[in-house]
Amino acid sequence: MCHTSYTINDKDHNAFPSAGLFRFTQGGDAVEQILVTNGLTTAPNAYCVYINPNDNSNIYVGYSGGVYVSQDTGSTWTSSSTMPGFPFFSGRVEIAMSESNENTVYALCAGTGDNQGLIMRSQDKGIEWDTMSHSLSIFTNSKGNAGDYHNVIWVDPDNVHNIIVGGIDLWRSITAGTFLTKISDKDQNSSGLSPHADHHVIVAASDYNGTNNRKIYVGNDGGVASTDDYRSASTTSGWNLLNTGLNITQFYASDIDGISPDHIIAGSQDNGTWEYDGRGSAWTQVGGNDGGFCALSKVGDDPRYLSSQFGEFEATYPPAVDYQYYFSLEDYDNAPFIAEMEIYPNDGERILVGGDDLWHVSYTNTGAVLKSVSPRPAISGEFVSAIEIAADSSKVLVGYKNGDLYKNNNGSSGSWTSINLPVTGVITDIALHPNNQDKMLVTLGGYRDDNIWFTDDGGATWEERSIGIPALHLNTVTWHPDNSNWAY
Repeated sequence: MCHTSYTINDKDHNAFPSAGLFRFTQGGDAVEQILVTNGLTTAPNAYCVYINPNDNSNIYVGYSGGVYVSQDTGSTWTSSSTMPGFPFFSGRVEIAMSESNENTVYALCAGTGDNQGLIMRSQDKGIEWDTMSHSLSIFTNSKGNAGDYHNVIWVDPDNVHNIIVGGIDLWRSITAGTFLTKISDKDQNSSGLSPHADHHVIVAASDYNGTNNRKIYVGNDGGVASTDDYRSASTTSGWNLLNTGLNITQFYASDIDGISPDHIIAGSQDNGTWEYDGRGSAWTQVGGNDGGFCALSKVGDDPRYLSSQFGEFEATYPPAVDYQYYFSLEDYDNAPFIAEMEIYPNDGERILVGGDDLWHVSYTNTGAVLKSVSPRPAISGEFVSAIEIAADSSKVLVGYKNGDLYKNNNGSSGSWTSINLPVTGVITDIALHPNNQDKMLVTLGGYRDDNIWFTDDGGATWEERSIGIPALHLNTVTWHPDNSNWAY
């Protein structure tokens, strides 16, 4: 089974590099990096590790750029760069085989551009490869090829010619990949007829036998679905959606109304933005796509805001109910997948939004007015990663992906001062003390021990406050609103 890799820590929280291949032994007490680079200067990102179910000495590693194959439990490796037929520009690669024929191995390659996905097959355990399908569009979305994100392949354990590949949707082949039939449709998910988009895993039922039981399960950005017979499933029939009670939605951000604290808004990964008004138990979906940062006024009937991927913002001004297009950050800036946003606590008609630059956005009935208030020249890809505005809106802090940190003691209209931390890392959150603006906590991303920092003099000096916290990626920190000595 293949999964996206993450930074590795051993049982004592010692961090290893974020790329490469690692082996755990002694029940997980020991971990070592396995070198498969064959002369490369850096280890590639290992997206997929596949072990031959009939021979555990035979291991395949799919990475961003090809495949490595070992026949001796990882002691030596052969690179796809020396395998006849394997594409050089392969992008992310996922591997699968059938238990019925261990000589035949499939690779699903994302390629490097739109409609460049490939299904590859080897019939000699990865020595030579043939292209079974090319110019696949299964990964292509509005932003181009997303095959480094959604990418999965499954082979029938009883029939080496039958495969399923997944990107945005699912496709079936009973001809070893030479002809594909679409069997799921994300646009039919809301009606309960088909799985959600963006597929990551496919497994057969434990009692699968390939004849009278061909049940499989699929996992995607919307949860889990199954079909009792993958051979007959279609885009509008044969699917069971299994998400009832599966409460694992990932929320990027949320906000609470300052006047009506039962009024909540929250943006969820690939499942839209939702609001709860405090009445009953139902939430209402108010935005689609990937729900990102969102904001409700703290002072009254001011605009409400939501966002989706790559800086698409919507707003509504009471008494209007429906959110309407407001502005696109990409019209002004290089936008990250989820753009940071913070509303001014004393003025709901103003927000701050972050791309490469920091933007002050003023609400008008005819649209948004954007003005760059960035504390530094833009650095491409080093996005704004955290924004904090004091309760009285007098102080603004902004942190960046590369670890830069700035403060402005006059909202965002005054001059900025650099108050960088003693260490470098992605700044994921900033929390001003509710009663003393010289005190603040800052969290860092990445799997590291020094992930929380504190200052009580406005950033002139810093103290690490990470003792007792494992070497984990921290997303957020906040002060208790009623007990200023407590932080979470």
